[in-house]
Amino acid sequence: MAIFQPAFDGTILAEVGSPIRNGGLENAPKDRGRRTIWGISERWNPAAAIFAYADNVLSKQPGYPGTLVTDPTSQSLIRQFYEQGIWAEIKGAKFPSQRLAEALFDARVNCGPKAVEWLQNALNVLNRNGHDWPDSKVDGFIGLPIAGAPNSGATLRALDACMDKRGDVVLLAMLGARRIEHHVDDAMAHPEQEHFLYGLVDRAKNFMS
Repeated sequence: MAIFQPAFDGTILAEVGSPIRNGGLENAPKDRGRRTIWGISERWNPAAAIFAYADNVLSKQPGYPGTLVTDPTSQSLIRQFYEQGIWAEIKGAKFPSQRLAEALFDARVNCGPKAVEWLQNALNVLNRNGHDWPDSKVDGFIGLPIAGAPNSGATLRALDACMDKRGDVVLLAMLGARRIEHHVDDAMAHPEQEHFLYGLVDRAKNFMS
């Protein structure tokens, strides 16, 4: 089963760099996510507790935003957002492949819930018309298998079956390719996003193997 910490470390490195830039706070004018703290977008996650804490507490202290790195409460809120939010949402701990869990986790952080749909679509077209495992419902939701309910947890059951065919290697390539296509389409539709395209494609490539 997959472990959260390596997934968290890889995504945080992709988001804030090493050494950490500006305390992990970004507010690029062309970024449609607006202000982000350690990769958490204020536009897409306005209720994330880190924003209220940063505004009401940390911003009033000397050294901000650098204190985001050293303040234990901010670090706890950031980790809580990722572990109890996104990692739990994708059922990362139930993945049979650590690398695939890390790739989906990063794609979900970077691209939103549609990343889960990309995985579900990939599993559905790899099952040889349902011969190897049943189709998953493409809804961006990963449920848990329930004993006595064979239709439950279809995505996780498909993942387990796919591993018998070294499916993690193929799924990593398919997920990464779809992710890159998404970024290219986004840049074509919103030319200001070309500013970020090189880095986004490079980031996706790093999770394809």
